[in-house]
Amino acid sequence: MFEFQTSLHSIPTNTLYLYYLILAFIYLLFFRDVKFSYLSLVIILLFNQGFIIILDPLNRPSKIIFAMLCIAILFSGRIYRSTKEYSTTLLAFLPFSLLFFLNYVFYDNPLLWASFQYIKYFIPIVLFFGIRGLCLTADGYDYYGKLIIKLLWFQIIFSVVKIVLIGFRENITGSIADTGGGIGVGYASLGFVLYWIMKDRKISGFDWWFVLLLLLIPVASNKRAIWFFYPILFGLILFKNTNRLRLRNVLLVTVALPLIVYMGFRINPSLNPDRKIWGSFDPGFAVQYALSYSGVSEEKLSNDLAQGRWGAANAIVSYVATNPFYSESLIGNPIDRTGEVDADRFWAEDYGMQEKTGISSIGRMLITMGWPATLLIVIAFASMTFIIKDRRVRNIMLFILLWDLLFYSGSFVNSTFQSVLYVLVVHIIAGKTQLATGLLTQKPFYHASVNSYREQISVVG
Repeated sequence: MFEFQTSLHSIPTNTLYLYYLILAFIYLLFFRDVKFSYLSLVIILLFNQGFIIILDPLNRPSKIIFAMLCIAILFSGRIYRSTKEYSTTLLAFLPFSLLFFLNYVFYDNPLLWASFQYIKYFIPIVLFFGIRGLCLTADGYDYYGKLIIKLLWFQIIFSVVKIVLIGFRENITGSIADTGGGIGVGYASLGFVLYWIMKDRKISGFDWWFVLLLLLIPVASNKRAIWFFYPILFGLILFKNTNRLRLRNVLLVTVALPLIVYMGFRINPSLNPDRKIWGSFDPGFAVQYALSYSGVSEEKLSNDLAQGRWGAANAIVSYVATNPFYSESLIGNPIDRTGEVDADRFWAEDYGMQEKTGISSIGRMLITMGWPATLLIVIAFASMTFIIKDRRVRNIMLFILLWDLLFYSGSFVNSTFQSVLYVLVVHIIAGKTQLATGLLTQKPFYHASVNSYREQISVVG
């Protein structure tokens, strides 16, 4: 039961149905007081796509519903004067869209396939503009932030149910998705930042339970990266700046960070030499495993062909930089109906990397879309983050976004599971930090029905 397994190991159907039945029962017992609006429906769907995936493994209904809800939010809001951040996002996304479809036209692939893949970029961009038009009040940002926190608590509980019923494996991430991937890492990271902001940047007492229990989401999905990334995020949040450190935060970081690393290396079988849960603590072994897995260990770098997330990505970046005007560098390689590179018309050796090796997101994007489209979509998402006016908080969010793109799965840009969450968290943080500086009014927030969003309007600044 407690063996670590990948998503390639299928879950027995009866066990899978029992798992989701228990989740539904827990929801019925403890999930109440939801004020239904288009935006709350988006949030609820975001955290419960797993129930739909068991009916349709391709998750098509969720994508269609997401698109419809985001368009409804866009058209139910007010027209507003654009700012630099919104203009930059739009000006980057429009040419990105043209280049995205050009790939399919150039290689004579059906545009229907393109549309199905394009929707994962379309949804978060439309949602980003739509939320601005809602003109949420202080109470509105507070309500939606608390709703996300509540649903994260459920994911923590569901992770415990998963470990007991199914075991540690990449299959299933709470009620969010049917595979782990980078989803568990992303939800834990953004959940930490959002909770910190919702608590007015003061983590104390019972708050620490939530911060630490968030780790159960990626741990239940057998994610190793969280043990290297979470301590960094932990330090960034607790350290206000390098020249004015509160003694309390210094003590917390001094004690908590080594403890998190210690627990992580012993809990994950891949990161300890005994290859078992609660194996011996050997940081040298864990670091060497991470370097080898990423393709940047001395042994892997000595090979003629690159491999691993970082090693392969470095080879791709080098190839594109050397040949920036090749058609593959400009618009990417042929794409099949799944959105992946067409294996029959793509040769990994041309890029100096090993066949079927893992690649970090930036490498995959360069291969599939070319460098102009990759640059444009990164600019679009980065510029969204700049609606957060607090520089320190904005830099933390940019760090999460760029770390995921450069070194991990890139799900904050390339997956609806996480890109929607990123947009939601950016808007809530932007609203909460503006409130802290007096830029938002304290007018009452009306939890509107799906047809009465105009009641949520307040005057901003």
